[in-house]
Amino acid sequence: MTGRPGLYLASRVPLPQIPERPGPDDVAWARHLVLERVLRDFCWRGPADKASYVAMLVTQVIRRWLRGAPVPLLMATATDAGAGKTLLVTICGVLYGLVKMAWTDDEAELRKQLTTVMLDQSGVISFDNVPRGTVIRSATLSKLLTDRTWGDWLLGGNALGKFANDRLWAVTGNNLRMGGDNRTRTVLAALEPGPHPERRTGFAIGNLEGWVEDPARQRDLLIAVLVLVASWAAAGCPQADVTPMRQFTAWAQAAAGFCAFHGVEGFGGNAGELEDMDDDDADWAQLLERWVTILGTGAVTSEQVCATAWDQRWGGMFPTGKGGEVLSVKALGRRLAGEDGRWHGRFALRVRPLRPAATPAASAAPEGRAVALTSVDPSVLLTMKLSSELMEARDTIRRQRRQLLAMAGVLRAQQQGKTSLADLIDTLLPEAGGDG
Repeated sequence: MTGRPGLYLASRVPLPQIPERPGPDDVAWARHLVLERVLRDFCWRGPADKASYVAMLVTQVIRRWLRGAPVPLLMATATDAGAGKTLLVTICGVLYGLVKMAWTDDEAELRKQLTTVMLDQSGVISFDNVPRGTVIRSATLSKLLTDRTWGDWLLGGNALGKFANDRLWAVTGNNLRMGGDNRTRTVLAALEPGPHPERRTGFAIGNLEGWVEDPARQRDLLIAVLVLVASWAAAGCPQADVTPMRQFTAWAQAAAGFCAFHGVEGFGGNAGELEDMDDDDADWAQLLERWVTILGTGAVTSEQVCATAWDQRWGGMFPTGKGGEVLSVKALGRRLAGEDGRWHGRFALRVRPLRPAATPAASAAPEGRAVALTSVDPSVLLTMKLSSELMEARDTIRRQRRQLLAMAGVLRAQQQGKTSLADLIDTLLPEAGGDG
């Protein structure tokens, strides 16, 4: 593998030739401009948030070196307005081009927007100023972030568009949350400015937003970024050991190596904060804790779970539909099957087909963890329903049999001359007591 990142950049401003091996003075100047001036006054929640952003700032430059490996979503979030989260994305945008979009929870509409925006050549696409507290939950976005190409029908025709997924995707907003699989496809750059961020003074660059819009400043910033990447490449593109990030591990290794090479500490140190921002995981963890109290850890069917929907001990955590309605047995089975084997807090659901002979026992958790819960797979809901109907038929037959036995007992008692109430009770109880 070559040490060069393989970048071909069509810049909007004239650039000098960037040396393949920048000298120490050039590298020191670039680090000072990027780290000590442009990024100094952002109120990072911690070192990891700054490291995440630095990694994303150079991602479009090293993307070709990554050979098409997927890149995660940048979430720039803050506790309050005026912290500079949109400015973070704008800085990337002035280097590579920027398109801003509105966030939508409608999956079909989101697919249309993504296909349309792919026609633009800008390198950064941002869902900007998403409403406070929004949960970013989208199967479409999850697919986009892990696929190397994006394809969908173009609007206004029957042509199928197919595009290389080589953009930097970002989302900005205050106190954003994550849901679904999006949390594991995201890196966090969080800002925490404290009260009245608009009153802050003493910045290294007084009007940073105006500064980055100046073509001459854009030129300086782009040169600095390229020098930092070139020096890293000249050193052999050192990588770092990181906690695996699924499809994004190749990017994380390179990004962590780049940050370490330039003295930016803490990359990946805020992964726990992302876990805390996962509302879906937190909800499931609470639900399973209550499950143990109400249903125990043994095997149960979706029908049995559904029968407890109105139990007050669920505390509002029982799964419901979009309108808050209680799910049917079939819908509940599908919802539970979607969490098969996934750990939420101390527990995981173990979804197994319902066997006609016996319900399988709960499986033991690995490494001494809590016993896993067991539910039923929706593919056997028909078996569940059939089993329920057979049980009802069996109970009906048993009731009818007991009635016939009782009538026969009365006739025998009359034939034997037993007419008192006590005599009849002694005769009927043995006859009707067994199920046979």
